[in-house]
Amino acid sequence: MSAHRPGLPAGPGQAGGADPGRRGPVHQGGVGGGGDAVTGEASTDEAPERADVEPRAFPAVTHAEELVAAVRQRSVDLFASVEAVDDHLVRAQGIEGLLGDALEVLRDKMGLDELLAVTVVDRTDLGEGLEVVHHMGPQAGGIVLELATPFPPEEGSDGIQSTSVPSSVSHWRSAEWLEREAWEMSGVAFAGHPGLRRLLLPRWWVGHPMRRDDARQRTVGLEDPHETPGDKEMEAEGFVPVSLAAAPMGGRLGLAIRTKDGRVTGARVSAGHLHRGVEGLLEDRTYEACLPVVARASVRSSVHWQVAYAEAVEALCHVEVPSRGRQLRVAMMELERVADHMLAHAATLDALGCPAAASRVWADRELVMDASQAVTGQRLVQDAIAVGGVARDAPGEWSGRLLGVARAVQAMVKQYVREAEALEPMARLEGLARVNLEDMTGWGLTGPLLRAAGVPRDARADGRCRAYRDLQVTVLTRDGGDALARSKLRLLEMASSARTLAQVARTLSGGRSHAAMPETVPKGVGLGVVETPTGELLCMVASDGTPRPRRVRLRGPDAAHTAALADLVLGCRVEDVGLAAVSVDISVGGCDR
Repeated sequence: MSAHRPGLPAGPGQAGGADPGRRGPVHQGGVGGGGDAVTGEASTDEAPERADVEPRAFPAVTHAEELVAAVRQRSVDLFASVEAVDDHLVRAQGIEGLLGDALEVLRDKMGLDELLAVTVVDRTDLGEGLEVVHHMGPQAGGIVLELATPFPPEEGSDGIQSTSVPSSVSHWRSAEWLEREAWEMSGVAFAGHPGLRRLLLPRWWVGHPMRRDDARQRTVGLEDPHETPGDKEMEAEGFVPVSLAAAPMGGRLGLAIRTKDGRVTGARVSAGHLHRGVEGLLEDRTYEACLPVVARASVRSSVHWQVAYAEAVEALCHVEVPSRGRQLRVAMMELERVADHMLAHAATLDALGCPAAASRVWADRELVMDASQAVTGQRLVQDAIAVGGVARDAPGEWSGRLLGVARAVQAMVKQYVREAEALEPMARLEGLARVNLEDMTGWGLTGPLLRAAGVPRDARADGRCRAYRDLQVTVLTRDGGDALARSKLRLLEMASSARTLAQVARTLSGGRSHAAMPETVPKGVGLGVVETPTGELLCMVASDGTPRPRRVRLRGPDAAHTAALADLVLGCRVEDVGLAAVSVDISVGGCDR
């Protein structure tokens, strides 16, 4: 939100006559993990100079072939190969010495203004070095470009490959956290990064746990290996911790603020308190055995995370899920979306001091969870998905029950809307934690956080999520970008999900719900993209033809939203900080994995 409101003096970094929708300088820094470490910082005070990422206008590219043609026409010499995998995925191979130029062209000339993930695939145990993979796309969605750049092993090294990659922080703000995670987990240094610091691990950690060589026990990529990353940042004073409600977020998230005259002038957010090393665990399991672990990465949306992983493996194996299997996946995901939005709405009401209204939403949520439990036999974590389809088929009478739930949800939403209009505390949400696209393009924001700011981006509607390709999904948006717009949008999306559930219930086909899978997953890379209740989840699975995946990368929306939280609370009244955090709707498990 804006730090300057009518009738109040302009905050630091905002002159009285300046555009109230723009903030002062934003500086990212800090270190994560260890319970009290700092991972992200924003301040309205003067900050060290850094390259600002200015939004640019580009012609709309809506098809993978169009993007391939544009890349080949303008910058083919920067890539070893560029090809369209399907209508929504372009796969390119980078050249080691030209990676920095390629990233600049993709952002500045191709209109790929959102960096979605940075992944390191380690093949040092095979003598093949490292591979750095960037996933990016336009803010409007629809297309993902996967740029994989190999870095062969260095001759004469002492058993440890120390690779330096050009940083892309000057092109995408989301790269600050993405590159820090890639460095701390896989030991790839990013030249030009404002500060490679621990993000999810304790700052005293030695080594890089995702490496397969001696770098697992030795820290690489630092100018001074004897200095603990983040020591200087931890000495900063003037920040006071804020207690955030852990229950709706599914874990602890650290937030410290600095205030002046009752308003927030600086904020630091810390993650890493729930880190469990899920991606590392997946490398030691068979493809089917990975599914229960993936479901527990983010408990609130376990079905969505399983579908993203399954679609990545199915893409690798070129397996088509039967129609009934796709429909059941959609039904389970939409039930989970409704339940999650109910959780977010109840948490907002509770933070506003309306416990009676929140209790009714919690009670209604049980009806939705009953419908999911009728299929999976589970309530908290849904092990609903198998590679090739679903783990359990729905009982014969489930279609009628699903239709009844859809009608009940539509009636509930009407009641919630009437109730919200009558609640005076809802006015506190207006103007709170506003997303300003002019300032926050390149942060990697997705889901209701972005759609409430007017951007119609939804992986269900643009074809990237394969389970929805037989359905028509209406993308709902709101204007304003504040907490009130997000609250209203979630209510509208609940009603939209109810209509999708009714559509599935009326058209649920017979036949098989699971496709046969090959005995061996072939060598290659598969990608799955799913629209979770809080935003887009990207899953990349790399296979080398063995019974276990070489690399599984899970990049949910919550890490990007957590990084943005420090900026969103600037200018908030101190008493509204907790409410602002609730309105962003972060699932901590999806951030820490």
